[in-house]
Amino acid sequence: MYLIGNKMDYYSFRTEFLPLGLFSLAEVVNLHPGFHRNQLDRWEDKGYLRRLRRGVWAFPERLGDERFLWLAANRLYGPSYLSLQKALKFHGLIPEEVFLLTSVCTRKTATFETPVGTFDYRHLKPELFWGYRWLDWEDRRIRIAEPEKAVLDLLYLNPGLCTADDFASLRFDAGTFLKLSDPARFTVWAYAFGSRALARRAAAFLEYVHHDSSLTSA
Repeated sequence: MYLIGNKMDYYSFRTEFLPLGLFSLAEVVNLHPGFHRNQLDRWEDKGYLRRLRRGVWAFPERLGDERFLWLAANRLYGPSYLSLQKALKFHGLIPEEVFLLTSVCTRKTATFETPVGTFDYRHLKPELFWGYRWLDWEDRRIRIAEPEKAVLDLLYLNPGLCTADDFASLRFDAGTFLKLSDPARFTVWAYAFGSRALARRAAAFLEYVHHDSSLTSA
Protein backbone atom coordinates (compact mmCIF):
# COMPACT_ATOMS: atom_id res chain seq x y z
CA MET A 1 0.00 0.00 0.00
CA TYR A 2 1.37 3.41 -0.99
CA LEU A 3 0.90 5.65 2.05
CA ILE A 4 2.62 8.96 2.80
CA GLY A 5 1.51 10.41 6.11
CA ASN A 6 -2.24 9.95 6.04
CA LYS A 7 -2.56 10.12 2.24
CA MET A 8 -2.95 7.00 0.17
CA ASP A 9 -2.75 6.24 -3.52
CA TYR A 10 -6.31 5.47 -4.70
CA TYR A 11 -5.39 2.69 -7.10
CA SER A 12 -3.45 0.80 -4.44
CA PHE A 13 -6.37 1.31 -2.06
CA ARG A 14 -8.81 0.01 -4.67
CA THR A 15 -6.70 -3.09 -5.31
CA GLU A 16 -6.68 -3.94 -1.62
CA PHE A 17 -10.29 -3.19 -0.72
CA LEU A 18 -12.29 -3.97 -3.88
CA PRO A 19 -12.42 -7.71 -3.04
CA LEU A 20 -14.18 -6.89 0.24
CA GLY A 21 -17.26 -5.64 -1.62
CA LEU A 22 -17.84 -2.91 0.93
CA PHE A 23 -15.81 -1.66 3.85
CA SER A 24 -15.94 0.54 6.92
CA LEU A 25 -13.61 3.28 8.06
CA ALA A 26 -12.76 1.09 11.05
CA GLU A 27 -11.59 -1.71 8.75
CA VAL A 28 -9.34 0.66 6.81
CA VAL A 29 -7.85 2.22 9.94
CA ASN A 30 -7.30 -1.21 11.47
CA LEU A 31 -5.07 -2.12 8.53
CA HIS A 32 -3.56 1.35 8.09
CA PRO A 33 -3.53 3.28 11.38
CA GLY A 34 -2.26 6.46 9.72
CA PHE A 35 -5.22 6.67 7.36
CA HIS A 36 -7.56 9.66 7.72
CA ARG A 37 -11.29 9.67 6.99
CA ASN A 38 -10.96 12.84 4.90
CA GLN A 39 -9.30 10.75 2.20
CA LEU A 40 -12.50 8.70 1.79
CA ASP A 41 -14.56 11.89 1.69
CA ARG A 42 -12.37 13.26 -1.11
CA TRP A 43 -12.65 10.05 -3.11
CA GLU A 44 -16.40 10.11 -2.60
CA ASP A 45 -16.55 13.68 -3.92
CA LYS A 46 -14.66 12.54 -7.03
CA GLY A 47 -17.10 9.66 -7.58
CA TYR A 48 -14.56 6.96 -6.77
CA LEU A 49 -16.60 5.70 -3.81
CA ARG A 50 -20.24 5.61 -2.76
CA ARG A 51 -21.30 5.99 0.85
CA LEU A 52 -23.99 3.46 1.81
CA ARG A 53 -24.45 4.71 5.35
CA ARG A 54 -22.38 6.58 7.89
CA GLY A 55 -18.94 5.02 8.02
CA VAL A 56 -19.54 2.43 5.26
CA TRP A 57 -18.46 2.79 1.62
CA ALA A 58 -18.47 0.74 -1.58
CA PHE A 59 -16.96 1.01 -5.03
CA PRO A 60 -19.53 2.21 -7.63
CA GLU A 61 -18.76 -0.61 -10.05
CA ARG A 62 -20.03 -3.17 -7.53
CA LEU A 63 -23.43 -1.60 -7.03
CA GLY A 64 -25.07 -3.06 -10.14
CA ASP A 65 -24.74 -6.64 -8.88
CA GLU A 66 -27.78 -7.78 -6.92
CA ARG A 67 -25.73 -10.27 -4.93
CA PHE A 68 -23.50 -7.41 -3.81
CA LEU A 69 -26.56 -5.63 -2.43
CA TRP A 70 -27.48 -8.80 -0.54
CA LEU A 71 -23.99 -8.87 0.95
CA ALA A 72 -24.39 -5.20 1.83
CA ALA A 73 -27.68 -6.00 3.57
CA ASN A 74 -25.87 -8.53 5.77
CA ARG A 75 -23.08 -6.14 6.63
CA LEU A 76 -24.73 -2.73 6.96
CA TYR A 77 -26.58 -3.67 10.13
CA GLY A 78 -26.01 -6.87 11.94
CA PRO A 79 -26.01 -9.56 12.80
CA SER A 80 -28.73 -10.00 10.21
CA TYR A 81 -29.91 -12.26 7.41
CA LEU A 82 -32.17 -11.65 4.42
CA SER A 83 -35.69 -12.84 5.10
CA LEU A 84 -39.36 -11.91 4.70
CA GLN A 85 -40.35 -10.81 1.18
CA LYS A 86 -36.81 -10.75 -0.24
CA ALA A 87 -36.13 -14.33 0.81
CA LEU A 88 -39.59 -15.45 -0.32
CA LYS A 89 -38.88 -14.02 -3.78
CA PHE A 90 -35.45 -15.67 -3.89
CA HIS A 91 -37.05 -19.06 -3.21
CA GLY A 92 -39.75 -18.46 -5.83
CA LEU A 93 -42.57 -18.37 -3.28
CA ILE A 94 -44.07 -15.05 -4.37
CA PRO A 95 -44.29 -13.69 -7.94
CA GLU A 96 -43.77 -9.96 -7.44
CA GLU A 97 -40.38 -8.32 -7.68
CA VAL A 98 -39.14 -7.15 -4.29
CA PHE A 99 -36.97 -4.06 -4.45
CA LEU A 100 -36.86 -3.47 -0.70
CA LEU A 101 -33.98 -5.38 0.89
CA THR A 102 -35.78 -7.02 3.81
CA SER A 103 -33.80 -8.59 6.64
CA VAL A 104 -34.24 -9.64 10.25
CA CYS A 105 -31.69 -8.82 12.92
CA THR A 106 -31.10 -9.00 16.65
CA ARG A 107 -30.75 -5.22 16.95
CA LYS A 108 -33.62 -2.74 17.02
CA THR A 109 -35.81 -2.29 13.94
CA ALA A 110 -34.26 0.16 11.47
CA THR A 111 -34.49 1.36 7.87
CA PHE A 112 -31.63 2.83 5.85
CA GLU A 113 -32.25 4.85 2.71
CA THR A 114 -29.13 4.64 0.56
CA PRO A 115 -28.15 5.70 -2.98
CA VAL A 116 -28.59 2.08 -4.10
CA GLY A 117 -31.84 1.15 -2.38
CA THR A 118 -33.69 0.81 0.89
CA PHE A 119 -32.46 -1.64 3.50
CA ASP A 120 -35.15 -2.63 5.99
CA TYR A 121 -34.40 -4.54 9.20
CA ARG A 122 -36.96 -6.06 11.57
CA HIS A 123 -36.03 -7.08 15.09
CA LEU A 124 -36.03 -10.70 16.24
CA LYS A 125 -35.00 -11.94 19.66
CA PRO A 126 -31.46 -13.38 19.61
CA GLU A 127 -32.81 -16.85 20.39
CA LEU A 128 -34.75 -16.72 17.09
CA PHE A 129 -31.69 -15.89 14.98
CA TRP A 130 -31.46 -19.20 13.14
CA GLY A 131 -32.97 -20.97 10.12
CA TYR A 132 -30.81 -19.38 7.44
CA ARG A 133 -28.45 -20.78 4.83
CA TRP A 134 -25.20 -19.46 3.38
CA LEU A 135 -24.98 -18.40 -0.27
CA ASP A 136 -21.51 -18.27 -1.79
CA TRP A 137 -20.82 -15.15 -3.86
CA GLU A 138 -17.33 -14.66 -5.24
CA ASP A 139 -15.23 -15.26 -2.12
CA ARG A 140 -17.87 -13.97 0.29
CA ARG A 141 -20.87 -15.58 2.00
CA ILE A 142 -24.41 -14.22 2.32
CA ARG A 143 -26.99 -15.23 4.93
CA ILE A 144 -30.55 -15.76 3.67
CA ALA A 145 -33.51 -17.46 5.34
CA GLU A 146 -34.53 -21.00 4.48
CA PRO A 147 -38.02 -21.16 2.89
CA GLU A 148 -39.66 -22.31 6.13
CA LYS A 149 -37.97 -19.63 8.22
CA ALA A 150 -38.78 -16.84 5.76
CA VAL A 151 -42.48 -17.72 6.07
CA LEU A 152 -42.31 -18.05 9.86
CA ASP A 153 -40.47 -14.75 10.22
CA LEU A 154 -43.17 -13.13 8.10
CA LEU A 155 -45.97 -14.62 10.20
CA TYR A 156 -44.25 -13.77 13.48
CA LEU A 157 -43.64 -10.14 12.53
CA ASN A 158 -47.08 -9.69 10.94
CA PRO A 159 -49.62 -11.13 13.41
CA GLY A 160 -52.49 -9.95 11.20
CA LEU A 161 -51.67 -12.72 8.72
CA CYS A 162 -53.85 -15.52 10.00
CA THR A 163 -56.57 -16.54 7.51
CA ALA A 164 -56.64 -18.20 4.11
CA ASP A 165 -57.65 -14.88 2.58
CA ASP A 166 -54.61 -13.22 4.17
CA PHE A 167 -52.31 -15.88 2.76
CA ALA A 168 -53.99 -15.69 -0.65
CA SER A 169 -53.41 -11.93 -0.76
CA LEU A 170 -49.65 -12.59 -0.68
CA ARG A 171 -49.97 -14.86 -3.74
CA PHE A 172 -47.87 -17.64 -2.24
CA ASP A 173 -46.87 -20.38 -4.67
CA ALA A 174 -48.15 -23.31 -2.64
CA GLY A 175 -46.69 -25.98 -4.91
CA THR A 176 -43.21 -24.48 -4.78
CA PHE A 177 -43.37 -24.18 -1.00
CA LEU A 178 -44.28 -27.86 -0.62
CA LYS A 179 -41.46 -28.88 -2.98
CA LEU A 180 -38.81 -26.79 -1.25
CA SER A 181 -39.82 -27.16 2.36
CA ASP A 182 -40.19 -29.89 4.94
CA PRO A 183 -43.63 -29.58 6.59
CA ALA A 184 -42.42 -31.41 9.70
CA ARG A 185 -39.49 -29.03 10.09
CA PHE A 186 -41.81 -26.08 9.47
CA THR A 187 -44.03 -27.23 12.34
CA VAL A 188 -41.10 -27.87 14.70
CA TRP A 189 -39.63 -24.46 13.90
CA ALA A 190 -43.01 -22.80 14.45
CA TYR A 191 -43.17 -24.20 17.98
CA ALA A 192 -39.55 -23.14 18.56
CA PHE A 193 -40.72 -19.51 18.49
CA GLY A 194 -42.42 -20.14 21.82
CA SER A 195 -45.73 -18.64 20.72
CA ARG A 196 -48.92 -20.69 20.65
CA ALA A 197 -50.57 -18.05 18.49
CA LEU A 198 -47.81 -18.34 15.91
CA ALA A 199 -48.00 -22.14 15.99
CA ARG A 200 -51.74 -21.94 15.25
CA ARG A 201 -51.20 -19.52 12.37
CA ALA A 202 -48.38 -21.69 11.00
CA ALA A 203 -50.73 -24.69 11.06
CA ALA A 204 -53.35 -22.61 9.23
CA PHE A 205 -50.73 -21.65 6.65
CA LEU A 206 -49.81 -25.30 6.08
CA GLU A 207 -53.47 -26.19 5.67
CA TYR A 208 -53.82 -23.35 3.17
CA VAL A 209 -50.84 -24.38 1.01
CA HIS A 210 -51.92 -28.03 0.96
CA HIS A 211 -55.43 -27.02 -0.08
CA ASP A 212 -54.25 -24.50 -2.66
CA SER A 213 -51.75 -26.95 -4.12
CA SER A 214 -54.42 -29.62 -4.50
CA LEU A 215 -56.68 -27.16 -6.33
CA THR A 216 -53.86 -26.08 -8.64
CA SER A 217 -52.86 -29.64 -9.51
CA ALA A 218 -56.43 -30.83 -10.03
